[in-house]
Amino acid sequence: YCPVQRMALADFYEKAKGGEWTENSNWLDDYLDYCEWWGVTCDERKNVIDLTLANNGLSGKLSERISYLKELKSLDLSANDMKGSIPSEIGSLSKLKYLRLCYNEFTGQLPSHLGKLQHFQLLHLHDNRFVGTVPSVKLELRGFNESSFISDCGVPSIFDDPLICHDCTMCCNSRSECYPTEETNIQKSNFSSYEEFSWVFFVSVIGFAIMIYLTSYALDKYKHQSKPTQSNLQRRESMKRRAKNYTVDKMGERSVYSFFLGKNWCGWMIALAILGVQLWVLFVFVIGAEQDLSDDKSDFMFTWKCFRDEEMCSNDANLDATGWIIFGILMTSHLLPDIINGTKMVVLSGKVCYNFNQRARFFFGGLLLITVTAFTLFTSVVYNKAIATSNTEIVTNAVIILFITDLDEQCFRLFKCIDEDLIKWFGGKSDDQAMQHLTTSVSVSATAVPSAAQTGSVRQQGLGFLVDDGVEVRMKQQIEKKLELFWDEVRNILKDYQPPKAALDEKVDCTFGDDVVDEVAV
Repeated sequence: YCPVQRMALADFYEKAKGGEWTENSNWLDDYLDYCEWWGVTCDERKNVIDLTLANNGLSGKLSERISYLKELKSLDLSANDMKGSIPSEIGSLSKLKYLRLCYNEFTGQLPSHLGKLQHFQLLHLHDNRFVGTVPSVKLELRGFNESSFISDCGVPSIFDDPLICHDCTMCCNSRSECYPTEETNIQKSNFSSYEEFSWVFFVSVIGFAIMIYLTSYALDKYKHQSKPTQSNLQRRESMKRRAKNYTVDKMGERSVYSFFLGKNWCGWMIALAILGVQLWVLFVFVIGAEQDLSDDKSDFMFTWKCFRDEEMCSNDANLDATGWIIFGILMTSHLLPDIINGTKMVVLSGKVCYNFNQRARFFFGGLLLITVTAFTLFTSVVYNKAIATSNTEIVTNAVIILFITDLDEQCFRLFKCIDEDLIKWFGGKSDDQAMQHLTTSVSVSATAVPSAAQTGSVRQQGLGFLVDDGVEVRMKQQIEKKLELFWDEVRNILKDYQPPKAALDEKVDCTFGDDVVDEVAV
């Protein structure tokens, strides 16, 4: 009499070339029970419940008679050299909970009968040559977390199309690199991708700018409900001129974005084109950061390793809090000033003392500065989260993306090298105009101080902050000479100064909170 399970194991031994195994103690011994064969475990009723022959030199094929082991709960044939397809009879093992067929040379499509097994706790199918779609398998209990259900559903694949697996908890690629298939924070928020979320991001930034504008407008209206004082009226023209120069400075006097503040349509078109290129390049990084484990276009890094002799996979990335802290410092130092300046420009657009065209340009300039800067920060975060695997990589990636934000300045330099008159024609500000802006700011402030007519004296203190940081050292001597001539003219003008009657009749003034100060003390 030959028990069915002994016969099934003997057929398994024969088709898996048992004579070549690394360890085959007691197998096919006529005088020993099959429960004593190496790698076989039975229950008290002599039913085979566990067959573990991992890393044992098995080759050949998997026997169809494996289905005779009706009580089998665990089958581990990992890290061998078995070939051929998985027999559909494996779907008869209704009590199977643990199946490891990884690191073999199995081929073909997985049998649909595998989906009938409803008690799986662990299923490892990776590092084989399966094709097509993995049958839908619902795990009874994910006791192994991300390592519960693994297949070769990642890229790059040894085939043109990777294996499709909708229920896998982890996907591996042809380089034996793996990554969990869990949803990203964006997907948990009901967005399918970062690209889709980007449009919501843009709308949110525009909404933020509109909210700042309406708040500034309402506060300014409320502020001017009472009768304005004479001192505020006298500063009106000075503040308007200062605000205009402020917007040019904050948009970048050496940036093509300063063309937006001019009236030349060619300058506008060029600035819009540079803006479009800048956003397009950033979008390339956003698309590259998509966590689509089956998309070859994604730059997403598979950072997990699943070792042959271990059931649990582990994350091999070396990125820690130190790298993110350095990243935060870089982003803050480079991008936060632009966000603050952009917000200030939007606040200026809510001042009622300016005409519609001025306010529209202030708002557009501030919105542009906030949008480009905020989207650069968003892109850096999602891209580094997708591909950075070490502290040095996150810094390198951040620097590369920050370089994109200098594209407008590099194009400005290009126009300057071609012909500096082009910059003036487009509406930007050259170095010579920066110097003129210095003297103009001082002259406007001086005419706004009526007390000088009474004292006839002027103190030239506090002029240092008026000199733009970007003015080169080579211009200092030229500025000093012009300032000497300028102060002589100021003294002569202030002797007979009288406040303009029209200014006294105005009912509104223009101030900008604590940021507005008199450039000249009289």
